[in-house]
Amino acid sequence: QSTESLMKFGFMSMSLTYFSSLNMIKAMRKVGALNTILNGPAAHESSAHADGNLVPSGTTSSGQGSSGQILADALDFKPKHKPGQMPSENGRISVAAWTVEDVGDWLETLKLGQYRAAFSDAAIDGAFLYDLNDDDLRNALGIEHNLHRKKILNSITRLRRLEEARDAEALSNSSLSQNSIMSIQVSRGGLESSSNRSPAAGSANGSVGQRSIAVLPTVPDGPEDAEGGPSAEGLTVHPDKLPSMVRHGKLKELKAAMANLPDREFDQNDVVSQFIEGFGSQYRDELNRQLWHINKADEHGNTLFLLAAQNGRLKCAQFLATKGANPDHQNNQGQTALHYSMSYSFFDLGAWLADASENGGRCRDDLLNMYGLSCYDGLSPEG
Repeated sequence: QSTESLMKFGFMSMSLTYFSSLNMIKAMRKVGALNTILNGPAAHESSAHADGNLVPSGTTSSGQGSSGQILADALDFKPKHKPGQMPSENGRISVAAWTVEDVGDWLETLKLGQYRAAFSDAAIDGAFLYDLNDDDLRNALGIEHNLHRKKILNSITRLRRLEEARDAEALSNSSLSQNSIMSIQVSRGGLESSSNRSPAAGSANGSVGQRSIAVLPTVPDGPEDAEGGPSAEGLTVHPDKLPSMVRHGKLKELKAAMANLPDREFDQNDVVSQFIEGFGSQYRDELNRQLWHINKADEHGNTLFLLAAQNGRLKCAQFLATKGANPDHQNNQGQTALHYSMSYSFFDLGAWLADASENGGRCRDDLLNMYGLSCYDGLSPEG
C-alpha cells in the first residue's frame, strides 16, 4: 500500500509539473506577443503622430522596410560632421575617412545594427571596410547568418562601385590633358592666365612684379580598368584595388593587374631621403607627381611591399620586388619590411628578406625606426 501511494504521489507531481510548464509557456507567449505589439511599427507610427511628426506617405508599414529603400539609405549614407570639421564641397565624405562610429551608423542603415558592437570591438573603420571578406565576417566578427554576411558584402561592393564612379566622374571633370601645360601668372593682385598678361612685366624701378610658373598635370589621361575607373600606366585595374590583393595574398590577381608593368630592379637613386619622421621614405619629385608608382605610399607611409610584409605574404613580396619595389622602404614610424617580419614571426619571409644573395630580398638590417630600434629589437619599446 505504501508503494502504491508513493507511485500515485509521483504521478500527481509529474502531472502538476507538466501543466505548470504549459501554463508558463502560454504566459511567455502572451508576453512576447504584447512586446511585439508595443515595439512594432504601428506603435512607432502612433508615437510619431502623438509627437506631431507625420509619417510620410509612401513609407512601408513593414518593420524592415523595402529592400530598395534600405539599399538607397546605405548608398546615400553620410557620416555626421565632427566638431570643427568642414563638410566636403559636394557634401560627401569618402569611405576611407569613416570612423568606427560611422561604420556602425552605416550598419544601422542596413538594419544590421546588432553587429555594431562586433565591428566596434574589432576597430573596423572605413579604411578597412573594403578589405573585409566572408571569412572575416564569419570567423573574426562572429556573423553566423549566411544572408547577413551576403548582405554586408554586397553592400560594400555597391558602395565601392558607387564611390569609384563618383571619383571617376570628378577626375574626368577636373583632370588636365597629358600634353597640356597651364601657365599661371602670380602677381600681387592674384592669379591670372598667361593669355591675358605678359609672362614678365617689370615695374618702373626695374623690379619684377610677377613671374610665370608652369604647372605640369599630375594626373595623366591613362587607360581605364574593366569597371570604367581610371587606372595608372602599366596597370589593368585601379591602383586602389592593389592593397586588398596584397593583404589577402591574391597573387594571381596581382600579377594580372601588373602584367603590363616591366620587370626591373629597384633604383636606389630614386630615394631622396631614407627616412623622415612622420613621413617615411621620400622619393624623387618626378615619381611623386605620378598618379601611381610601385613605391607609392598610403597615408601611413606603407607601400605594397610593406603591406605584404605586414601580412606575411612572401610570394607577393617576391613578385613586387621584381617590379622595382624598394625592400628598405620605411613608413611614417620608420618600420621596414624586416621590422614586421621579425616582430610577427614570419620566419620564411624574414629569411628571404635578410638573404643578401641575388635571389634574396637583400634588405638592410641596420635601419632604425622612430624609436631607435632595429628589426631585431621590435616595433616599439613596449614590444
